[in-house]
Amino acid sequence: VEISDEALSLSAIEPSVGSTVVNSTRIRVGATFSGRGLSCAYSDKQVRRDLGMHIQDVAQFEVESAFGSILRVSDLGDMRALMTHWARAAVRVQQKCSPTAEWSTLSVFANTMASPGEVDLGEATLAPLQASSTLSVKLWFDLSVTYARACGTSPIETIASRLFYLASELDATRASNHWRPHRGKFHGTLQLVAQPVDAPDPSSGYDKWSQVVWAGIIQPGSFSGRSWGLQHAATVDFDVRGVADGTIGMQIEVACGGAVHYLPSADTLKEMPFTTAWNTVLPPAHKQQQSRLTGGRQRQLDNPLLHGDVTGDGATNALDLTAMVNYFMAP
Repeated sequence: VEISDEALSLSAIEPSVGSTVVNSTRIRVGATFSGRGLSCAYSDKQVRRDLGMHIQDVAQFEVESAFGSILRVSDLGDMRALMTHWARAAVRVQQKCSPTAEWSTLSVFANTMASPGEVDLGEATLAPLQASSTLSVKLWFDLSVTYARACGTSPIETIASRLFYLASELDATRASNHWRPHRGKFHGTLQLVAQPVDAPDPSSGYDKWSQVVWAGIIQPGSFSGRSWGLQHAATVDFDVRGVADGTIGMQIEVACGGAVHYLPSADTLKEMPFTTAWNTVLPPAHKQQQSRLTGGRQRQLDNPLLHGDVTGDGATNALDLTAMVNYFMAP
């Protein structure tokens, strides 16, 4: 038996991380110490808690410069997602005691969650939009802030969701509902239209849209229109038209208290790029996640006899469908 006070040297580190950063996560770092014919491996937990040292003594962390707007990492290896990214992003880890050691590159998906009062698109884990020959797009919204502030706690009666896209990139094949507030079902008026006959205003930058409309939301005994949180409300499926990447946009229209409100706003869309190379490390797309429209989303003309204007306010929007549904639901 040989007893020595000589410390073993850090010979290697083994960093790892989970696949998706929604809010924050920690990079795990295992460490191996060697010397005098011995080699001892320790887990991340042991390195951080049991060896009388700090993780900063073992490893240093940095986000690759191309992803500085996507991720942030501390000297503890705590990583935070700043925004959603369309593919993998890269973070690097280096052995602290050996400045000449090569950096290890880890790749993760940054996929943040919609906050109250926001809309969102795509999957909850990995890349939000996972395109191949097809693309399935989940539509999310959290109307809790909208109900409390914009609606002034008046119940929400109608929601119209529109998913904008380009016909040269995608071909919508199906729209399906996932929001069932009436005891596990939806008993109101539901419209699922993958390819409606109308089209977005050219100012949007898109030439096609899919629409999902929920009306007659308030159902006595099952849903009052006053309880809201994050909902995966619908899914729209597409065929991808042989392109490697593209962009989609989302906007929803909410009717409550005799007024309409738009999310993100009346003149913006929530936009998100997609790519068939989503499972690789790619820098951010040039397209921003929110675009400004040059025209409003409601149709408005000088003609006082506007077709579809049930309320007589000179515009066609969710209020007209609300009025019509309420008329037929009245006893």
